[in-house]
Amino acid sequence: MDSESTNDEEPLISRDDPPKDRFNAVYCIFYIIGIATLLPWNFFITAKQYFDYKLRNLTFTSLNDWENPLDETSMQIQFENYVSICAMVPNILFMFLNAALTKVISAKVRLVCSFTVMIIMFIVTIVLVKIDTDTWQTEFFIATLASVVFLNMGSSVLQGASLGLASLFPEGYTQAVMGGMAMGGTFAAVANVISIAAGSSATQSAFYYFMLAAIVLIIALIAYLSLPLLKFARYYLEIKDDESLESINGSQPIVDHTVHQKTHFRIILKRVWVLGTSVLLVFFVTLSVFPAIISHTESVAGPSESLSLNGKYFTPVVCFVLFNLGDLTGRTVAGWVQYPKEKSVLLPILTVLRIGFIPLFLLCNFQPRKHGVPVVFDSDVYPVVFILIFAVSNGYLGTLCMIYGPKHVPAGDMEAAGAIMSVFLTVGLGLGSLFSFALIKLV
Repeated sequence: MDSESTNDEEPLISRDDPPKDRFNAVYCIFYIIGIATLLPWNFFITAKQYFDYKLRNLTFTSLNDWENPLDETSMQIQFENYVSICAMVPNILFMFLNAALTKVISAKVRLVCSFTVMIIMFIVTIVLVKIDTDTWQTEFFIATLASVVFLNMGSSVLQGASLGLASLFPEGYTQAVMGGMAMGGTFAAVANVISIAAGSSATQSAFYYFMLAAIVLIIALIAYLSLPLLKFARYYLEIKDDESLESINGSQPIVDHTVHQKTHFRIILKRVWVLGTSVLLVFFVTLSVFPAIISHTESVAGPSESLSLNGKYFTPVVCFVLFNLGDLTGRTVAGWVQYPKEKSVLLPILTVLRIGFIPLFLLCNFQPRKHGVPVVFDSDVYPVVFILIFAVSNGYLGTLCMIYGPKHVPAGDMEAAGAIMSVFLTVGLGLGSLFSFALIKLV
């Protein structure tokens, strides 16, 4: 009897014998969370046809005239830029806030609250789809941007908290979140193409499109809440909660909690700033041209109503599907092959070289061109090749930086390191979004 009682009081999980991730269940959960993380961004920038319709030039009587790019309104032309700003400003602010609160508010509270906010705002978006907003286009424009702000508040906290949480697990789980982010983009892009191919009206397609996003968020929330039920997840979560545990990366004593609280961010920044700056630069370059420049790159063959790529499918397929597939490929490969190594100078050099993509895309068939800048790459092959290399390098280099960052600090600071790396990433997104305004004016 005493023996049974003793066994009941022993820890369920031995520190010396890490359990297996059966059926890769925890990996799949982090992947699903990754999909949900950038869902607002991916769905809003991909639903170009719907927002073009809502913000169309109302002087035309024919319902098809609004699709002519030469008659776009200023709200249509600059919508992606405003969405980028309204997404990235709260993203940056709340990413800093999330990093600062890693030791104050539990990851569970942050994740559940962010999921809840995002689900509510997608429901609001779905309601707006069904309302005729032709008589209040400007108000609809403002309301949409306001919803983007709230969505990205939640998305920012979700991204920082999920990457911080994944940092507590073996490095493949950070790659799972990063890969999920790319899969979310691919999922949104493919769903958009299917909705266009279905032949439904822009509003009807958008209704099902945004409804799908809300369902995915609900599934991701349920998946996250199931995480503590899995033995593998509990093992690593309990290591994080045990403040007396020595670092699993070496014998490192625990310092006084108050002193540690005051100094650990400065120490982490000193250790990860090179990788942080690299990931910032990766996403700065990406957001400078995607989606603002790339989504306005048209086929040189001219418009067509056929199923060919030089018709209405050129932007959805070449811009969004191709980019997200390339990004997904890069993030997936980074989980298998990790080169350059974490201390190699080649990694930051490669991130700097990506700046060359900016003039390449500007010299493709970006429309409208207001300052007479010539189209140098006058074949559709060029943007396809550029986007593929651009997207794969974005996913691969960005994921390598995010994997390497937390490995530079003790185990007790891995969550904070993951959150701080997310701040660098988000600052890059925000600066790139701002720079995209200048690029559009330049051409």
